[in-house]
Amino acid sequence: MTQQPVVNPGLGMRLTLSGIRQRFPKVENISTNELHLMMLDQNQERNVLLLDVRAKEERQISFIKSSVFVDAGKPLLENVDEVKQVIQEKMNSFATKPDSSTDSSTQELLVVAYCSIGYRSSALINGLQSNLEATSSGCGTESTLQKVKLFNLEGSIFKWANEKRPMVNHNDKETTFVHPYNNLWGKLLEEAYRKWN
Repeated sequence: MTQQPVVNPGLGMRLTLSGIRQRFPKVENISTNELHLMMLDQNQERNVLLLDVRAKEERQISFIKSSVFVDAGKPLLENVDEVKQVIQEKMNSFATKPDSSTDSSTQELLVVAYCSIGYRSSALINGLQSNLEATSSGCGTESTLQKVKLFNLEGSIFKWANEKRPMVNHNDKETTFVHPYNNLWGKLLEEAYRKWN
């Protein structure tokens, strides 16, 4: 298991990430390094649900392997409902396929969302938090809610790519390219990694 070197983000990236944190103060962030280490550890990786909150044309260029596509073009509430179903399916899999070394009733599910830089994924996590809190009050689902931890991947796929972490394209082939979203935000992605189609 080799650990990728941590790359210090530039000023533009740091300012953007600070703005996203201010816009979504209740959303917890996980670093690219923390997520990558979890994905390298098979025991931890099975407890992570990775959500790719972008447009289809962005995902065609690249995505983080094993991520579930969440169409950012759909209304937020629709995506929240769909993701809740995916979370429930993943939680059910703990009960049906318990790890012999771990009690499935105590397993936590880490839900980590990413987009280009972190705005759309933070919006989804924020919406999920609000929805889960509202539906859990008085419904007896608090124990399930306590087992789900929601995170935004700080810097999202732009930071992940800038740090040369592994990605695949729509053909499941390794790639270094990322869709730059648009000309403005794409400047936060190293120029060598930008690809529109």
